[in-house]
Amino acid sequence: QLWKEHSGSLEQLPEVDFEQEMVAAIFLGERSTGGYAVRVEQVEARANKLLLSYSESVPPEGSMTIQMLTAPAHLIALPQSDAIPEFVRR
Repeated sequence: QLWKEHSGSLEQLPEVDFEQEMVAAIFLGERSTGGYAVRVEQVEARANKLLLSYSESVPPEGSMTIQMLTAPAHLIALPQSDAIPEFVRR
């Protein structure tokens, strides 16, 4: 259901083996126009933490963007871990 809400379809539903994998997701929340994006760039295990470095992009000032509500998100599959996820902006 979560995938459908953010991709609009179940047609490109990626396969995730939840016995061996987990999903990490970052959501920027609602934005008033298009042109916004978020991406997990790097995942690093450190002690009991799982550091997920991410980048965020915004439309350039004065650029033409689609005038509709958007909700940028990035979901990734990772090997199962008991580490505590921590998102770090680049």
